Amino acid sequence: MQQMLLKIMMELLGRQELLLVKTWIQVREKEVKQLQLLLEQDGLEQEVKLKQLIYLHQILGQQDLQHLVV
Repeated sequence: MQQMLLKIMMELLGRQELLLVKTWIQVREKEVKQLQLLLEQDGLEQEVKLKQLIYLHQILGQQDLQHLVV
């Protein structure tokens, strides 16, 4: 009888450990997804900033040329 109880308890503990591991993995997957989203957002922001800099450079370049022509 004690052997059966011990076996059942060990099986239940094993299941709890598996659930803990599964939960831990799910939490880590969510963290990875959040980091990926942050990196994508940062990439988009950097792209916008780069386009703004290029645009400003073009405008300033045109102004410099106009200044030379006038």
